[in-house]
Amino acid sequence: MLQPQFIYRWVRNPQSFKPNTRMPNLGLSEEEALAVAFYVSSLRGEGAHVGPDPVEKASLIQNEGKSGK
Repeated sequence: MLQPQFIYRWVRNPQSFKPNTRMPNLGLSEEEALAVAFYVSSLRGEGAHVGPDPVEKASLIQNEGKSGK
């Protein structure tokens, strides 16, 4: 659940996953939600290892969020 894609979708609309959650809808823009997802992912050290280019990764997350997946 703590994959960047999930974090992005959760902070954008937590009620879509768990209607009775205590997590409020923060009203974040796409860019703000993306920043939160990257920050939370970096806490696990995910951003420190070799992987996709951060700009490419951001694009993938944004495109997934727009498709509603």
